[in-house]
Amino acid sequence: MLITVDPGQSVGVATWNGRQLWGCGSGSYPINPTKGDIVWIESQVIYPHSKADPNDILTLAREAGRVAGRCEAFGAEVFWVKPSDWKGQLPKEIQHRRVWAALTEAEQATLTQACRGMAPSKRHNVLDAVGIGLWVLKRK
Repeated sequence: MLITVDPGQSVGVATWNGRQLWGCGSGSYPINPTKGDIVWIESQVIYPHSKADPNDILTLAREAGRVAGRCEAFGAEVFWVKPSDWKGQLPKEIQHRRVWAALTEAEQATLTQACRGMAPSKRHNVLDAVGIGLWVLKRK
């Protein structure tokens, strides 16, 4: 199984069965890798002249490290991807529209259900986790 992760205050996770989105979520959505699973996690980058607080980036890096350690402890193989590698420099709104367009109707229903009742400010982590999976699977 493939698991893709966007760390954040509310971690976004997507699980893939073959090339299809199987499930996704945030917060309490489980990250339960098993031996042989592949996990891709968005790495953190401190860009010069960015408005982002470097301390916030370090907090995200610690969370990502915890996720990676847990996955490796269960026997999964962990890979890292920089945001610019999987999504370029596109604004989130455009990137998220492209993620949505790349999904099948069934996958869109899975994503819609996962985000139902979720604060809009937290949905971006789930969409990014799905976007990372589409990038890994070369579907976008």
